[in-house]
Amino acid sequence: SYAEALERARAMGPEGRARVLDEGARRRTRHEQVTRAWETTAYTFDVLIDYGAFRDLQRHRLMTQIHQRVTAAHGALVPPEIDEAGMGEAFRRLMDEAREVHDAIAADLPEEAQYAVPLAFRKRTLMTMNLRELHHLVQLRSGPGGHISYRRLAHRMLDEVRRVHPALAAQIRATPLS
Repeated sequence: SYAEALERARAMGPEGRARVLDEGARRRTRHEQVTRAWETTAYTFDVLIDYGAFRDLQRHRLMTQIHQRVTAAHGALVPPEIDEAGMGEAFRRLMDEAREVHDAIAADLPEEAQYAVPLAFRKRTLMTMNLRELHHLVQLRSGPGGHISYRRLAHRMLDEVRRVHPALAAQIRATPLS
């Protein structure tokens, strides 16, 4: 029964449980997903990320997302490549103008004002997902072909899980940022 399995796991202690998790990970192939048991633990993250990168993240369907409106309130991300190309000043000026346009429209039409916000502006969303979905998200979105914004977010999420559940976090495969 579940109660018996829980009691046996408790009796193992943290080191014993970590060994069981490590053995399961060792047997899992690169393309094999973790088991459904990973769906019994959930995490909630307060995410602030540029809207362009968010659009890729929102496609993960096995999570609950509570959105705030798209606004200019959280500022815009200026990719270093824009500064390196000598366009940083012009880009920042355009973002300032977009913020002014957004704010003017939002005074009377807050829903419609969302259309005036460029993808560089940050958006806040509350994301709740189970450990299995987190494993999938981190494995997929930490990869070298991904947008640096969501690669960093995937690592921050993993770091938060590592803080509270280090043995579980150790089982999640993430591609290093460097």
